[in-house]
Amino acid sequence: MDENKKYLTEQANQIDVDATENLGAAIEVDPDVAEYMGAFEEKALSIEDAEDGSFDLAEEQSENR
Repeated sequence: MDENKKYLTEQANQIDVDATENLGAAIEVDPDVAEYMGAFEEKALSIEDAEDGSFDLAEEQSENR
């Protein structure tokens, strides 16, 4: 296991312990650790979705003329 992944795993485990022992407490989490723990969900459009949407808009605009 590389050093970064080892660090992230150790920190995630410690946060889990802290949260379990201190229910309801606000616990600061490093953004990299939070991302490793799955806190952030990517919601950006893919290039393909953006291109598909632009064709739909062009079709709507031509139909409304």
